[in-house]
Amino acid sequence: MRSAQLIRVSATLVITLALTGCLDDGGSDSNDTSVGRLNYNGFSGLTYQTQSQRGTTNAKGEFHYYPGETLSLWVGDLALVKDVPAQKYVTLLEFVPDIRAALTDPATDDEGLSTHIIREQLLLDNAELRNITRFLMSLNWKGDVAKGQGVDIRERVISQLNAALPNLPEPINFSVSEAAFTGSDEDVSPANRILAEICFYPEGHSLCDEPPTKEEIELAPSRPENEAIETQILPIKKTWKTPVIASSTPSEL
Repeated sequence: MRSAQLIRVSATLVITLALTGCLDDGGSDSNDTSVGRLNYNGFSGLTYQTQSQRGTTNAKGEFHYYPGETLSLWVGDLALVKDVPAQKYVTLLEFVPDIRAALTDPATDDEGLSTHIIREQLLLDNAELRNITRFLMSLNWKGDVAKGQGVDIRERVISQLNAALPNLPEPINFSVSEAAFTGSDEDVSPANRILAEICFYPEGHSLCDEPPTKEEIELAPSRPENEAIETQILPIKKTWKTPVIASSTPSEL
């Protein structure tokens, strides 16, 4: 059983991801680089690169940079974003170039005061932003992302993702429509094909075994008569669940 959760991104969560970018800048490391973080609660396990630094985000989602540099991110061998301005807190809103550009133009509240919060909320209904958010959350080791917790993307997940990427019929494209990105019925999306190949249990766990094929099921021994049940060991049929990134309506997000 390869296990991943049905992902639905709530409006509260996405707004939280957006507004955490409004914290004050600053922070530095003993090696004279600044320390940034992906979202306030962090995304761990992502590969990052700036003009001078390269590494993996730690448990807090932190990365190193020098002021003025830009940031590119990968999950394993899959490119996520590039040329994002590096700063103390980098939110998902800044992953999408069009949204990042719009954030420089503050909106006006009911009292006529300029504010970035309203502008950020207006920009949340963006397919690329929602697709990236869904995908990253679906890679979280523990399934659902608890309130106040970061996204934990472990090496076990990344190695399986890398093994599955070359077998995709087409690459993952975060800029497609939400319907295309979350397809899971007759036309399974590349993102869901990847998730179907990832087991969120330790290597060697029985729940990571491949399910029986239709032919194997048909060739399996018939169920024994009642009187033979106590003396015959029956084959165990494992439960199989196909992981899915779910599409959501705006009211659900």
